[in-house]
Amino acid sequence: MSLTMPANDTIYDRLPEQFRGGMRRYIEDRIQPGSTLRAILAHDLFDAVALADAGAIAELPRIVRWIYQEAPHGSHGSYAVVDAWLSAGREPR
Repeated sequence: MSLTMPANDTIYDRLPEQFRGGMRRYIEDRIQPGSTLRAILAHDLFDAVALADAGAIAELPRIVRWIYQEAPHGSHGSYAVVDAWLSAGREPR
């Protein structure tokens, strides 16, 4: 378990179910999220809406609120920030 988030499943329970696994893998394991979640994490409203299905669009306020309140600093904000977050979790060769 990573030290970036507490080992508390209830934190992820506040997310829509379809985003829980992807968000957990992104935050804790620094694994590339799907295209919609990546756009949301990058604060790219246009791509987030264009890539999301109707259910995800309806849940955007809840997802954004969760990221704002729960996601670690430095894990969201732009595509460069998302890429840096992902890169920070890779072992140097």
